[in-house]
Amino acid sequence: MEKEELLDSIKETLKKSGFEVALSRVQCSFDIVARRNLIVLIVKALVNLDTFSEEHAWDLKILSKALKATPLVVGTKTKLGPIENSTVYSRHGVNCISLETLEDLFIQGNPPLVYADRGGFFVEVDGGLLREEREKRGMSIGHLAELVGVSKSSIYEFENVNKRISIESVLKIEKELDVGITKPIYIIKLMDKKELENLKDNSIENAKSDLEKTILVDLSNKGFEVFPTKRTPFNALLKEREILITGITNITTHLFEKKAEIVASISDITEKDAMFVVDAKKTKKNIKGVPILTQKEIKSSKDVEDILGLVHERKLEGNDQN
Repeated sequence: MEKEELLDSIKETLKKSGFEVALSRVQCSFDIVARRNLIVLIVKALVNLDTFSEEHAWDLKILSKALKATPLVVGTKTKLGPIENSTVYSRHGVNCISLETLEDLFIQGNPPLVYADRGGFFVEVDGGLLREEREKRGMSIGHLAELVGVSKSSIYEFENVNKRISIESVLKIEKELDVGITKPIYIIKLMDKKELENLKDNSIENAKSDLEKTILVDLSNKGFEVFPTKRTPFNALLKEREILITGITNITTHLFEKKAEIVASISDITEKDAMFVVDAKKTKKNIKGVPILTQKEIKSSKDVEDILGLVHERKLEGNDQN
């Protein structure tokens, strides 16, 4: 399956599942932003999961942090072969699944059960249920351990410590107890707090251009919390009561308008405001529904309130034009 075919299939699966979908039609760290009620997904489509880079992962994580979304990679294979169904892989701390698993999750309502990790495939078990079913049958930890072929300490850990267990061991336990004890994997959730704390912000000092650095510093000085991105159709996310998806450019080209269209659709789906900042004396007030501000206007604004006022004013002007 080629990338475009995979991307089309992901889009159709999400739409069939009731999601609103926005596509990024330029090469960047993500391909789809989707929303269904309170669930927001930031999706990267990759034929080979092993090509998912740390830079891509950083962008997905920072977007997910700011937009309260779930980062997700959907692919078809790794260097070891095809991706297994109902299985969650991990690359740079981001969950990765197959198209079939995505369909099972959102169309059939069946979450994945298996983790692919170094050394094989693993699951999590309901330790309380395991202990309850073992005791119900009058079976000691030692007896069950002997039947399964593991140590008594292993059975104790299965019941009392939240850890992943090999599929082989779980299948033997379920056979002996004649009951399912495997816990489903809920991958559609906000990022773990510890993971977010470990996420080092991309410094404004690392901006791609002097113009980007100057504008982001100005926005920070006005009171915005700034989250620069690395490979997205925009340059940063600004946080101050509401997220502003912010693009920066010194010229208005066809690519700029294309990016503005992408940003407009992402803004609409995530229900977050957007704006572009341009280095020009005069410019349109609104492009593709995205308010346009000049660098001079940012510099002369007193604070966040001034900038948000301009954004909302130009957003209304754009709506009137439509």
